[in-house]
Amino acid sequence: MDVHHVREITDRFCPIPDYWDENISQEEAESWAGNAKIVAKYVPGLNAADIEKYLITWNLDKDEEKAYADDEFTNCDWQLVDFLRKLNLPYPIDNEGQARGEVFKMWTKDLPIDEKLIPINGYIVGPITEKPWWKFW
Repeated sequence: MDVHHVREITDRFCPIPDYWDENISQEEAESWAGNAKIVAKYVPGLNAADIEKYLITWNLDKDEEKAYADDEFTNCDWQLVDFLRKLNLPYPIDNEGQARGEVFKMWTKDLPIDEKLIPINGYIVGPITEKPWWKFW
């Protein structure tokens, strides 16, 4: 394989890391904690304090709450929309349910995004193109 560039995943976040498996290790749960300073490093003009309250583990036994006073949604519904707004990213689906602009793609070992971009052990390996500012790699 001709590898032009290897991109490393620098941060990740899940508000309910044990959602699919209640028996995950503490180390695995902590690996999904997210880090607002890392995200802010890759998003021009973003202050880490403006998103750090989104990057918390949800307690589903607690009352719903907004992360920030200007949010529209709470932590138990569409809070991702408020988070995307702070990142200056549009929600990828319009009011008619149609994808607009760039969409997010999921990959697995068995289902790579693209034959030219092959995920290997948490890295995406492949040729580099112009880097969109919103891809955190």
